[in-house]
Amino acid sequence: MLDTYANLSQSIADWTKRTDLTAFIPDFITLLESKFARDLRIRAMLTTATLTSTASSRTLALPTDWLEFDSVVLVGQPNRVLTYVTNETLDNNFPENATYSKPEVYTIVGSNMELGPVPDAAYQLAVTYYKKFDSIQTAGTNWLLTNHPSLYLFGALIEASAFGFADERLPLWVQRFNSEIESLKVADERSNWSGSALRVRVAV
Repeated sequence: MLDTYANLSQSIADWTKRTDLTAFIPDFITLLESKFARDLRIRAMLTTATLTSTASSRTLALPTDWLEFDSVVLVGQPNRVLTYVTNETLDNNFPENATYSKPEVYTIVGSNMELGPVPDAAYQLAVTYYKKFDSIQTAGTNWLLTNHPSLYLFGALIEASAFGFADERLPLWVQRFNSEIESLKVADERSNWSGSALRVRVAV
């Protein structure tokens, strides 16, 4: 069964029929998971958190598993939805030496969120964001491997082919990988019809 990292690794080895690639299977999976983190956005990746700003500081550290915000709301009476702006716009419109006030916008700089205006007090931000799937190499499994194991199998085989492993089955693996992505898009459409949001963006 393709239900754990160990079982997936064994299946990749079996499919390649190459013992000299075994040591590189963790690399294939790492590359694939980086692709998922870069290109995949689905409802299963959404999570919520509460961040707290610091008075006189515009910078907040992003969660370590953060990929992209879905919404950022400053908690108050009433709540205020913060708008994303570019770093340049934030610097031009809300310079750090200006009067501190309640934040209205945010931008992303590296692994931090920056607020504008600079907060004049500690504010709570209720955020919904897309998080990275737990790496199966440390967690053993995750939602994606449990629900769409063929994405891991055929995606890893495609990564193996980029390493120099030539196999006439590569077009089939690409087709199967793309087919699994399409199944996620169908789930996306069904979710939209039911009134909840699900977005999928994958570049292959």
